[in-house]
Amino acid sequence: MTGPSKEQILERNRLEYDDAADPYWRLTVYDAVHGGWWFANIGGRSALDWIAERAGLGPGSEVLELCSGLGDTCRYLASRFGCRLTGVELNPQQVEQARERLAGRGPELAPRIRFVQGDVLAWRPGRRYDAVCALDSLMLLEDRRKVLASALAALRPDGRAAFADVLAGPAITAGIRDFIWREDGILGIPTLAGQERELAEAGFAGIAIQDRTDLAVECFSRIEEATHRHREELIRAKGEERYRSWLDNAIVYRRYFEEGALVYALMAARRGD
Repeated sequence: MTGPSKEQILERNRLEYDDAADPYWRLTVYDAVHGGWWFANIGGRSALDWIAERAGLGPGSEVLELCSGLGDTCRYLASRFGCRLTGVELNPQQVEQARERLAGRGPELAPRIRFVQGDVLAWRPGRRYDAVCALDSLMLLEDRRKVLASALAALRPDGRAAFADVLAGPAITAGIRDFIWREDGILGIPTLAGQERELAEAGFAGIAIQDRTDLAVECFSRIEEATHRHREELIRAKGEERYRSWLDNAIVYRRYFEEGALVYALMAARRGD
């Protein structure tokens, strides 16, 4: 059985993220889970602080974020750790919104952040970076190994990479894999051991992987609670069917993580010699 086509993957991206500033995202994810930061990832500030520590980020560090979305990951890292960032994002609407949010909410950071529209599977940087990161993005791309190879090539000889991603747990089934593709465009995710092999085969060394499934359980529990709390406003915005689908998905994902079908992992490595 063949996997989804490039066109199907792009369509899933548009369906999922063109409206990533709507009331559902704002009320039940950005506000309820991430304290107002527009993070579309599960781990939020906990994951970003871990990534920054593992990558040794500080003033003057040059960082590349793959799949930078609405740009708040770059804005957070720049404001908290003083680094300079380039964010690469495929979705043109998200790139535009990221630039608008930077101009409106972080103009003092603008000299240290730039957003580029591009496909991370094809885009090539014109320079090398101290660190490369990607949050909850590898799972949405059809060629994980190609992205890891690109991340490695973008690093300086002593550079470090850090990722957060959803992986397959021991209880995953074919039915669950089908569900997460249909609902969220999540593709062929490996296990923890499989992800470690992928990193090593790409040329990374010093690989460290931390299972933080607890962050995923907490994330979807908060989304579920906020969806109940904002029920009337959410139904007014997009109707009963959208509300029920959003709530059901939060419940299902929480259960998948609780029952070991899915794992949330933080990963760090350095460029191999």
